[in-house]
Amino acid sequence: MTASQHDLTLTYDPGKTWAHFLLYTEPERGIIGASLNATVVIERTSPYVREWQERLRRCTLNPLHTTMVDNEKIPELFHPCVDEDKESPAAIMGTGCTCYRTFLDPETGMPVVSQHYRTSAGGGLASVMPWKTDDTQTDRWTHHTYAPLGLRDGESCTSLIIDRRSGLFWLRSDRGTLYLMPERNGRGHSLEGASGRGALADYIQQLADSDGQDTYVATPRRRTPTAPGIEAFLESAEARRTQELNLSDLKALAA
Repeated sequence: MTASQHDLTLTYDPGKTWAHFLLYTEPERGIIGASLNATVVIERTSPYVREWQERLRRCTLNPLHTTMVDNEKIPELFHPCVDEDKESPAAIMGTGCTCYRTFLDPETGMPVVSQHYRTSAGGGLASVMPWKTDDTQTDRWTHHTYAPLGLRDGESCTSLIIDRRSGLFWLRSDRGTLYLMPERNGRGHSLEGASGRGALADYIQQLADSDGQDTYVATPRRRTPTAPGIEAFLESAEARRTQELNLSDLKALAA
C-alpha cells in the first residue's frame, strides 16, 4: 500500500479524527499498531517537553491508546492512579503506583499514553537493603505517542529544534505551535548512526528547499545527495547542543 500527501490530507477536525494516521493489524497474530507514523517515547523532560505536555488534554481511553502498550497490559489502562483511588489495582504498598493515563494532543489529534512509576513512600533502597542510606522515592512519568507525518494544512515550519535534554527533535510552525518532528515508521531521525543522520539530513534539505512549506515525510523523498554542509553539521560537536535553527540557518547549511 502506498500513500501520498494528496491521499492523506492534514486537515484535522478536533475530537473527530486523527491527522495522517493509518492502522496496521495482523489479527491472527495479535499485532496492531501504526502503519506510517513512528512511535515516540519521551522519558526525559525539558522546556520543550513541558510546553508539549501543558497542552495535552485528559481523555477517555479509546482504541488507539491500546496500540501503545503490549496486549497483556491493555486491562491496566483502565486502572486509576493511586492519587485518584487508593484501592486502585495500580497501587503499590499504599502510595506507590504503576498506572497509565490517556491523553489527546489537541494540535495533532494523536493519542498519548503516559505510564506512571512511583515507588511507595519509604519503599526505596533502605526498605530492602537497610545498610543503604539513599531512600529517595522514585516518581516519574514516561509518555508514549505517535509522531505526525507533517504539520497541519496551512502551517509551515519556521524553526527546527535540537533538544538534547530530552533527546528529541521538534518543529516550530509559523503559528507558533510546537510539534514533535514529523517522522515515518522505520526511518527515525537521529544524530547517532549513519541511518538516523541520513534521514535527518534529508529532512533538513527538504525544509530548506521548500522554505519550510514541505513538511510531509510519509515516504522516502530524496533522490539526490544532501548538501555537504548539512552532513558536516550533523556530524559535528556543534549539533550536540540544544538549539533552534531557523529557516535561514537551515538554508545556510544546505547552500
